[in-house]
Amino acid sequence: MNRLKIAAACLVMVLVLSVTQTVGEARNGNIIGRETKSGMLSSVAISNPGSRGASMDKAAVRQEVDQLRKTWNTAWLQNDSATVDKLMASEYVYIAGNGQVLDRAAILGVIRSPSYKIHKGAWTEIQINVLSDDAAVIIDRWTGTATLNGNTFNDDNRCSRFCLRRNGAWQIVFEQASAIPQ
Repeated sequence: MNRLKIAAACLVMVLVLSVTQTVGEARNGNIIGRETKSGMLSSVAISNPGSRGASMDKAAVRQEVDQLRKTWNTAWLQNDSATVDKLMASEYVYIAGNGQVLDRAAILGVIRSPSYKIHKGAWTEIQINVLSDDAAVIIDRWTGTATLNGNTFNDDNRCSRFCLRRNGAWQIVFEQASAIPQ
């Protein structure tokens, strides 16, 4: 997928996030319903030229992305830098809750640091928005306590991850954490 398609998909992600809200969520994190904030936009879709008109199986894609989410989260909890490395796209970018922009190398430096440790943490309020057979957005809430370079910090962030499937494998291309005011 070229940079123009990635940029277009990111724009669609912003539109989806800005016009929808969750109506309900089952215990397993599946979305029960969704409504638009404005009541005007009912759906957004990205054209997938590779599909040649075939309809995607959203449930199957959602399940694959949910497995990516679980593997990613477990890797962070266990300081498994090899798995994080494998699941990050080469152009991965992270925007921290304080607005700092970090590239792939910087984030790998964090998880590989001997001083980094997540003491406790959980991801809740999980939403998976399937954009196409090969693109999805994960939205969740992260609350946790961690230490890096001797500094302990408590997070309460609304997070989003833009995911792409390339050559049959899902990767995370973009991630953002927005601090939730206390």
